[in-house]
Amino acid sequence: MPAKYSHVKKRSASGLLKKEKNSPNGHHIIKETYHPRPLNPHIDRSLNQAMSAVSQLERAIARLLLLRYEQDIARLYSTRLYSIALVHLPTLVMRCVTLGGPGWLAFNHDSEEIKDFFRAAISMDMRQAGERVATKSVLWSYTALRHFAMSNNVSICNKLGLHSLRLLPYYPALKAHLDTLEAMGPPIFTKPPYLGSLQEGQEALEDACELKFGWMNELAPGHPEWEGDWKAKIRHGYERLSQTLWRVAREFDVRGYGLVLREKLTTKWCDCGCSTDHLGEVCERTVREDEEESGVRPGKQREWDGRGSGIFGWETEEEEDIWEVDLDFGSLDPEECGGPDSEMTIGEVMEWRYLKAEREKERGNAAFRKGDYLAAIQLYESAHGIEPEVPHYQLNLAAAHLKLNNWIEAEKACTQALQQHRSSKGLYRRARARKMLGRPEEAIQDLRAVLRLQPNNLEALAELASLIPISDDKNQSNVTTNPSSSTSPPPTKIEPNAETLRRLGIPKPKPIKQPPFTKLRSDDRKLKIVLLSPADSSGTGRKFGGLNTSSLNTSSLNEPQQLLSKTPLSERGDDKAGMATEANSIPHPTLISIDPFVPAAKQKGIHNRWHPDIPAVATVKPGQTFKIECVDWTGAQIGNNDCSDDVKNIDLTKIHYLSGPIAVEGAEPGDCLVVDILDIKPFDKMPWGYTGIFELENGGGLFAKEFKSRAAKAIWDINGIFATSRHIPGVRFAGVTHPGLIGTAPSAELLATWNKREGELITACGESVPPVAFPPEPINAYVGQDLPPDVIEKIAKEGARTVPGREHGGNCDIKNLSRGSRCYFPVFVQGANLSVGDLHFSQGDGEMSFCGAIEMAGIITFSTSIIKGGVEKFALKQPIFVPSPIDPMYSQKIVFEGLSVDIHGDGRQYNMDATVAYKQAALNAIAYLMKIGYTREQAYLLLSAAPVESHVGAVVDSPNACVTLAIPTGIFEYDILPNPDGFQKRDLGQCAIRSDGVL
Repeated sequence: MPAKYSHVKKRSASGLLKKEKNSPNGHHIIKETYHPRPLNPHIDRSLNQAMSAVSQLERAIARLLLLRYEQDIARLYSTRLYSIALVHLPTLVMRCVTLGGPGWLAFNHDSEEIKDFFRAAISMDMRQAGERVATKSVLWSYTALRHFAMSNNVSICNKLGLHSLRLLPYYPALKAHLDTLEAMGPPIFTKPPYLGSLQEGQEALEDACELKFGWMNELAPGHPEWEGDWKAKIRHGYERLSQTLWRVAREFDVRGYGLVLREKLTTKWCDCGCSTDHLGEVCERTVREDEEESGVRPGKQREWDGRGSGIFGWETEEEEDIWEVDLDFGSLDPEECGGPDSEMTIGEVMEWRYLKAEREKERGNAAFRKGDYLAAIQLYESAHGIEPEVPHYQLNLAAAHLKLNNWIEAEKACTQALQQHRSSKGLYRRARARKMLGRPEEAIQDLRAVLRLQPNNLEALAELASLIPISDDKNQSNVTTNPSSSTSPPPTKIEPNAETLRRLGIPKPKPIKQPPFTKLRSDDRKLKIVLLSPADSSGTGRKFGGLNTSSLNTSSLNEPQQLLSKTPLSERGDDKAGMATEANSIPHPTLISIDPFVPAAKQKGIHNRWHPDIPAVATVKPGQTFKIECVDWTGAQIGNNDCSDDVKNIDLTKIHYLSGPIAVEGAEPGDCLVVDILDIKPFDKMPWGYTGIFELENGGGLFAKEFKSRAAKAIWDINGIFATSRHIPGVRFAGVTHPGLIGTAPSAELLATWNKREGELITACGESVPPVAFPPEPINAYVGQDLPPDVIEKIAKEGARTVPGREHGGNCDIKNLSRGSRCYFPVFVQGANLSVGDLHFSQGDGEMSFCGAIEMAGIITFSTSIIKGGVEKFALKQPIFVPSPIDPMYSQKIVFEGLSVDIHGDGRQYNMDATVAYKQAALNAIAYLMKIGYTREQAYLLLSAAPVESHVGAVVDSPNACVTLAIPTGIFEYDILPNPDGFQKRDLGQCAIRSDGVL
């Protein structure tokens, strides 16, 4: 399904070029009509030869450009955006060429290929007018630009004896810029263009063009007045425009900001040189005799569309080859033919994907209008899956979730859309979701951002007023929102007057800076600058989902509107209605408070056993955000010191103190409890954590038997997101905070199942060291609530130990359950009864040393929701989760491989044993780190605590399973990669060990 190309030949009244058969030496003779023209060394080429050369050159350059710009073109094409770097630089050269009007044909003596390239690019740009951009057109524009700059190079022109354009001095700089541009990496831009500067440059160029065109018929070339004024104005306009466009090409972020600049000059130029203010108006000036002779016909119009298409608006007798492209699939649909065809171009594949996504979106819009919001959600998600770079599908998805009161999903969809494009609609919808989630301060922040983009947005003003009440009557009571409400109350209408904005803390608009020069033209032609935003999801637009457009006319520069900025302190007034105060700030409630330095058994709201009879200490509503404080997993048994006796003597019956349980209103057995982990951090007064190796007889660890483990530990200092240790020098890494233990309460039946099956395992294995499981143990069982003695006794006797993970969650130590994670837990009791503890600042995959993470006390922030019947809907036998998007960016790793062979022991072959393979990979890594200078204990602790990744490579290649362990090299202060000379062993000390010195 290739694009359709058409080859058009045009013939007009009279021409500038004629081939005289009887000319001497067989040269082409130029018939002088109005402008004298010397011989062109390229004139002996026929048009067919010229087009053949054009085609060959175009293909060669297109191949090079595809390699360089394929990623950008594909992304821009999929989002229907024009790129400043890809479109406006060709536009710049085209506009420079058009400055000469028809006179350019007389004074430019460069190769005919240049004109053909511009014809092709302009023709396709005109055919692809509107929101679409053709990949082929972009490539051809660049080809024309490159060839044009080279053809007008000073040295080339001097060598060939060619006369250059009046703008020739600027072309070396343009060529150098093109070389730099092609050598650049993919452009990453950060801010939108300064429209004033671009507008000034455009106006200056148009002034110069009109001035030159008007004087060409009165003053001969070479006249000092003609030369001076024209060149001065050209230089002024060119410098302004080029500086703006080149700066924009490097700084404008299409993905992050989402605004695209497109100019359209709504003026028609007649060939007589005058202009009209309205499209379709025809000049009726009498045509002079000399204009008749030059081939210019009366009544013909020339339109400037921002891409220089007017350059070939006049007609001559010359046969012009104009190539036009029409991306049209006709009756063939790639989807009906089994997907994209291998012969389809990049542009055609992107076009097919976009049309397919748009069809899904339109079906979603239809379902939305009918009130079938679940169907709309599925269709919007399908559209987003096809074209993930188009943000308005996510905004439509958020709108559907808001209708169903799915506040968490709506917020997530808006956040993803805003990462691609910052739009008022996305900010407003996210503000509504955050308001209903009980996070008014974040909602206020989003609403203020909306009003900076759209100061007259009445809906945003009303929502903001509902969060920050406005009242002139001091006795009127403030209205507050109820975050737990299931529906959003309708906001009150508010007029956006100055007093209202001041009370809401919205700054006043600032005027746009006036141009530094006075406009000279009398006809006051209008330059229309359109900002296109892809993030409008209203679905009411003409073509692409209702794209927001706003225009800025030069005629209205005296009454400008600009985005709101920060209000000076002097303008804020005496009252603090727009500032963060205790009255308008609602903190998230802390449901359980603890002291990290007090033994856990002396504090309320915590427990260390799983049992259905442990009552909830607090109840929350779905969607409510709340905080819970947690002790470290040992209950303050480990100290910040340089001795590991506290690890040696730890009482493992007093561990895993959990904060909770927390009941969620409406949760019933068979439901799915959705838990969003919003934040995890250590206490400000306790910015440290620890990692320990436990004794073989008291806890053990992965290598308890191999190393005959003796107590050791490392203390880690937490500084922001980074951790360092005086006991393991030379390393510094970012932590991924997470709860090692989180789960819902078991039912009585599930608890009995646990105790039965684990008891059978203990009986089968006998007195194993370390033990294979931990049965219920009444000693030191703790519930920090005032309960009847018989209930306490029952819990202590039957309660499951918190050491392993089970069907309800528990101690799974998954390091990716960090900020931004979403967990899905099965519910076994009324209210779900969620408990959490064992917080980690960082951990390696496997937590191999038993106390292998950086253990800490801290604060965790949650938000919950319920999916009714979720256990049945998702076959939820055990929890599932969506990992956190936060992950340390360590791109380089050194990876160690392990197999199911005990190569560090007796050499025994095991059959597909992944645990043996993991242990061998870890032992290989420890041996490697010891070559650098770390002790065995230091390496053991480091692999447990650092962001080490382990993956199962294969479990099907009998007899060996393959497991890998990857250490990020970026956490070390020195190079740890293998080198031909080996390592110079460093003296890196030792971790904290027992006071008797035993290891």
